Amino acid sequence: MGGPFVHNTSELLALLCAAGVGACAFRWRTANRRDFLLAFCIFLIGTLIRELVVYVYGIASWPADALTWSGFGRLFQIIGGALFVRASLKHACGEWGWLLVFAVAALLAGLI
Repeated sequence: MGGPFVHNTSELLALLCAAGVGACAFRWRTANRRDFLLAFCIFLIGTLIRELVVYVYGIASWPADALTWSGFGRLFQIIGGALFVRASLKHACGEWGWLLVFAVAALLAGLI
């Protein structure tokens, strides 16, 4: 599919996420909006973790370790997404936007 080092889409996505994290680190000092860059980097790290789980354990019948790492990666994705929404609402809503993000996330997760 992509040469001798790439065997599936999961590997390609993991490599793309690793490149994105490297780009975030490279741009950190000169970034205008570090809040957006941090949110995106955290989301990419979560996606990288999840894709590494797929690469190492395969697509089906994951052991408990794989589920734990996958959940950890998903948590990073959720945190990155929440931080991105907070950065988007920061100037328009202040800290109320941050509280709104948590309330909506809890509502969607079925916690409320």
